Amino acid sequence: ATALALPDSYYIQLTADFQRRRDLMQGVLQRVGFQTWQPHGGYFVVAQWRPVAPEGIADDMAFTHWLIKTVGVACIPVSYFYEESERAAHSDWVRFAVCKTDATLNAAVERLEHLLVTLRAQ
Repeated sequence: ATALALPDSYYIQLTADFQRRRDLMQGVLQRVGFQTWQPHGGYFVVAQWRPVAPEGIADDMAFTHWLIKTVGVACIPVSYFYEESERAAHSDWVRFAVCKTDATLNAAVERLEHLLVTLRAQ
């Protein structure tokens, strides 16, 4: 009931804030080398991780662990949203949440940009 009583300006600003966050995250992911799929709504940017993963990373779960330990940025393995029989077909994708504070997103951007420097040095 409270949400229905909020003015339209609240929702306009909310939409703009999430689009800004999405664009920020999608931009850094693309600069680093991820292939991304632009969402038209929601709280996540979906990215193909193989272009930036070191050799030996087999699936989205292994990539997720590597990214957290090495870069300090968390993502969500997409394959776990599918039945066991379908997981392998979707294990090239992870998703990054943009429903975070600006400070958290800016820290992730800095860490991902550091990954770009590391990848270019190899």
